[in-house]
Amino acid sequence: MRSLRGVRFIRGYAKPLVMKPLSLLGTAVVLGLSLLPLSALLLAFPAIAPQESVLTDAVSNRMSWFQRTRNRLFALFGGLVVLLALLAVSVEVVTRLPLPQNGSFGIIATTLMPAPKFLLGKTPAEQETRLATMSSASRAFFTTPLHEKLPPAMVQHWPFVILTMYGFDLLLLMFIGKVPLSYNIRNVLVRWKTNAMTAVAFVCVIALLVFLLAFVNGMNNLTKDSGIPGNIVVLSDGATDELFSNLAYAEVDNVERVTTTWDEKDRPLPAPARIRKESIGGREKFLASKETYYVINMPVPNTTPPRRRFVQLRTMEDADIAARVHEAKLFPGGRWFSASGVDDNSRIECVLGQGVAETLGQDVGKPMLGPGDSFEMGDMNWVVVGVMQSQGTTYGSEMWARRFNRITK
Repeated sequence: MRSLRGVRFIRGYAKPLVMKPLSLLGTAVVLGLSLLPLSALLLAFPAIAPQESVLTDAVSNRMSWFQRTRNRLFALFGGLVVLLALLAVSVEVVTRLPLPQNGSFGIIATTLMPAPKFLLGKTPAEQETRLATMSSASRAFFTTPLHEKLPPAMVQHWPFVILTMYGFDLLLLMFIGKVPLSYNIRNVLVRWKTNAMTAVAFVCVIALLVFLLAFVNGMNNLTKDSGIPGNIVVLSDGATDELFSNLAYAEVDNVERVTTTWDEKDRPLPAPARIRKESIGGREKFLASKETYYVINMPVPNTTPPRRRFVQLRTMEDADIAARVHEAKLFPGGRWFSASGVDDNSRIECVLGQGVAETLGQDVGKPMLGPGDSFEMGDMNWVVVGVMQSQGTTYGSEMWARRFNRITK
């Protein structure tokens, strides 16, 4: 009898196990909505417990399978409707606020929502083959980044949208009147020590997050202002930074002959493109600047104990081409270094970034070095012939000079 009763016990619970996948699905949906405003969660809660309700005070204890399924679907539909309504109203409100065009957190949204070309294949060739067989509407969908299809407020100012959603959510909960706000207030007062520690922890975490995001956004803006969208940086095979790149002279000479069939967004060009030519100094020249990048350990004068600093030096063959490629400009009164790279006193002519000029100027008691000032670095004498207008770019911390063989002993 014990064995038989055991079998009956198992069989008695076999039927509810058939509904387990549906319950798990409802639980997953409710957990997903738990990250969203509370009103949508409360309305969707009957999806996991059909005998519960938010908008009515009494629920029947006996419901058929059809009634339970109807309540689940209605709960999910009601929760999604409230969520979409809160989102739409919040986006409209944030759009009308006097906020800057580009938000501090926009880079996160644009990075996480690229064009869905990766769905078409693993390689660019595979993707282009499938795009060629599609209609213009389908091709536009797969080549347009997802963030361009959303309202600008949801991309550039999505934190404000979330805060506005929770503000309207609080008003909606007060209107429904089913949430005991007075109990919540009493709970905060009774457990004030725990709540205070939680608040301090949240403030510290948020402050650290804001600091890190500010640093990342500053670096992004710095590199964005330094780079030119149409420029290409050519490095040696395997090099991840120009400091470790080592191109041979023969490879550098071939740069002007290289052609490409892709643009900066990996889209096919109607015809092969090559490096542009412009008239510089009365001659047609390719806009290809052949540069060498150094980091020099320079002693700081008049310091006890002696200290040293790292100085970034970029040497190039043609200053006019480099200035055109990098769109660099000089302060009035300055000039680019000559073709020989040295002056009549055998001093190396150089152009300083604004940050370097200010740092080296402090060594001699001046706010900034200017044309005509000289200094020593690497056992050689240098003379400043110009200062770049490089505020807010990476070139502000660089020195530019004519390419030569000897830098240091």
